[in-house]
Amino acid sequence: MDVTYLTPLDDVTGLTVECTPYDLHKDLHVFINYIKERSVKRSYRSNELSTADSKRLAKLMGNPSVLKEIEEDYFYSWIDFVDSFALDLQWIEYNTKGEYMGYSSSAPSFPDNYIKFQNKTYDSFLSLSINEQEQTLLNTLCKTSSDSDNEFFRESQLGRLDSFDRWGCGTGVIPYLNFSKARRFLLECLTLGCQKEVWYSTASLIQFLKKQHPFFLIPQKPKMKHGKEERYCNFREYQGGNRYSGQKKQITAKDADAFERVEGRFVERFLERIPFLMGYADLAYDESVHQDIPSLGKLKAFRLHASFFQTMKGEAKSPKVTVQPNFEVCVESSFYPVTILSALTPFTTIVSDDTAIVLKLDKAKITEALAQNEELDVIALLQQLSNQNLPQNVMTELEEWKGHSEVFTLYEGYALYEGDVKLSSLKEFTVESIDSKINLIHSPQKLFNKLEQAELMPVMLKHQRMQFCSLPSAAKTIFSKTTPQTKKTRQSITLKREVFTILYFPSEKLLQIFRKALLKVHCPIEVDPVGNSLRYPQKFEKEIKQIIQQLKQEYQIKIKDIE
Repeated sequence: MDVTYLTPLDDVTGLTVECTPYDLHKDLHVFINYIKERSVKRSYRSNELSTADSKRLAKLMGNPSVLKEIEEDYFYSWIDFVDSFALDLQWIEYNTKGEYMGYSSSAPSFPDNYIKFQNKTYDSFLSLSINEQEQTLLNTLCKTSSDSDNEFFRESQLGRLDSFDRWGCGTGVIPYLNFSKARRFLLECLTLGCQKEVWYSTASLIQFLKKQHPFFLIPQKPKMKHGKEERYCNFREYQGGNRYSGQKKQITAKDADAFERVEGRFVERFLERIPFLMGYADLAYDESVHQDIPSLGKLKAFRLHASFFQTMKGEAKSPKVTVQPNFEVCVESSFYPVTILSALTPFTTIVSDDTAIVLKLDKAKITEALAQNEELDVIALLQQLSNQNLPQNVMTELEEWKGHSEVFTLYEGYALYEGDVKLSSLKEFTVESIDSKINLIHSPQKLFNKLEQAELMPVMLKHQRMQFCSLPSAAKTIFSKTTPQTKKTRQSITLKREVFTILYFPSEKLLQIFRKALLKVHCPIEVDPVGNSLRYPQKFEKEIKQIIQQLKQEYQIKIKDIE
């Protein structure tokens, strides 16, 4: 395919240059994470997201323009596009057909239409390589659209160009066009005929197609849905710059510039639809062009980025992950590293989200995750993602944080209910069912009052902060009771003693060696980094001697008591 005569432009001075204002890759996953965490119901009549959900999503996406669209009530906002794209990717599912609620209904309604997250499909996407993920997104955008949802009749979400009149788009040649194949062909043309970061004339691309591939979209002998109609029967222009009052003109194959006026318009809008939406291209417009509707020749030039060629050639590099001594994790990637971020988000907070994404390991998140999953190995995960050993101080801290994960939850203002858990009045108070006869409940006084009103003779005990109170002797309980002593006797008491040792180190390096070794044998230690000292139970003296023995080739260590 010879496309060497696409015309490069020295500069685009005087033209309006547009860069993709949104990050489709990032916003898709922000949307999915929002759907995963809550129950989202679509509107009854229009089947759209509610204004409240849309505003929350706009804030999470972090782009002021998204929120502005919501507040100004755009008919087809960016969030609506992300929503429909996630549906096309089969990451979510909801009713799109609706139902007619009566004989007088002129449009379908959508009662109780909740969005369902499709975790199997989404997890399959996360398991793909960066190149495979990009191809999945690109293939979904290239899929054949409906008769009215294509470059001819649907304006791009981020574009400036208008569309043809949709009237009659279900007839003529449109139903038989292979839009998916045409889009893929144009992507190949751009891959072979362009260089990265070079401006090219849109007109030169259209002229190349006219001369070399005039039937890339509409076949030479096209099929027609209703009889023998004219090749361009679906395409009409409006002269005078007004779709409603302007004079309508039918484009025919006999017109010398028919290709430019039909296929040429498709090419212009294709550049706005896929390369621009994906962030692969910048576009340059001539604002002085005021023609008939749809506009023609307004999109003067385009420039493709390295990410486009990496995607088309399958050369996208895997993200680079670096764990730094200050507990920050730096992720460098040409594409939004969703798989890496999905793995790191449960343990980190975002510091910055720019060319490189910087995250910070969060102690509270890590200890909570470890408490919920004892088999989780954060150190191994970070080493696998970064493909290198972690800084020594980070490994040591993570080992210590792991010990903090062995915690319990204290509920204040709650109570344990023991008894029949099948009571209807119990359901509204239940926080968690612990056993067939025990529930954790809130508002214990309210529940107690209800049980008294039902004449069930409940007993409520309020324990002291420092000790538990005893149950009445006649009370029935699954907990063991202490038999009261009838005769006062002397109690035999054993006082337990544990002796601790403090070691003072001449250097921080040696302190860290001992600290790490003791943590491996689960020795509880207290470290004073200011005084370079370490406190441990005396019963671990054997382990201390073993550490000293292991270091004898590098150090000659003696322990001297302080008088």
